[in-house]
Amino acid sequence: PAMVSESALAPKEKEDVHARVDFELALKNVVGNYRTFTSVSFKGVELCRNPEWMKQLCEALGENTTVTELDLSGTGMTDAAVQQLAILLCNVSKAPQLTKLNLSDNPLSPMSETVLNGLGRLRSQLHVVLGQAGPLADGFVCQKQLIEGLSAWPADDLKVPDTQADFYCPLEISGEGNERIKLEKGFSGSNGTKWKCDLATFEQYNQTGNFVLLELTANKADPNNGVLV
Repeated sequence: PAMVSESALAPKEKEDVHARVDFELALKNVVGNYRTFTSVSFKGVELCRNPEWMKQLCEALGENTTVTELDLSGTGMTDAAVQQLAILLCNVSKAPQLTKLNLSDNPLSPMSETVLNGLGRLRSQLHVVLGQAGPLADGFVCQKQLIEGLSAWPADDLKVPDTQADFYCPLEISGEGNERIKLEKGFSGSNGTKWKCDLATFEQYNQTGNFVLLELTANKADPNNGVLV
């Protein structure tokens, strides 16, 4: 095909070209898995300009074993993009060396803080920066937003007093002021141990000892909620 000079492009097309070039240059440093590029920056790259770009970044990051710092500040990341990234990173075998994730200067809501707090408990070595407020406040919990696969609680927070290995369902699920519900121990696998009650199912990961919410179940006490099968 004939080459088109940049001056012949419409302003929006010109912006699209520049954005794509910026993205592809930064992505190469992730795809390349270079030991010399352990700090990768997408700062200012409009990651949500093209819906495929976040997908490509997640795929590349999932194969990367060298990057320690990832700067995604000012990239226009949305809550949906953060959730996409968190779903990848909650598998601790993906981007195993990552210790710093900069998400400052992005239009994120408290939903993303909840997701990232859960991610931080799954990956205790990961330091997440969310703008001028600095890193996430330790123990930040948004009680109304429980994310399956990401919401997590330290074992000490759920332990039944004066017992060795008995645990309660988190108050965020069983409800403040209600009688505490004990979790029943289930199958133990290579990653961790399943625990459940009528309200939810958890996995206690061997690596961190934290309880991660796997599934919220319909409240059996309320016939209007229906039944989850």
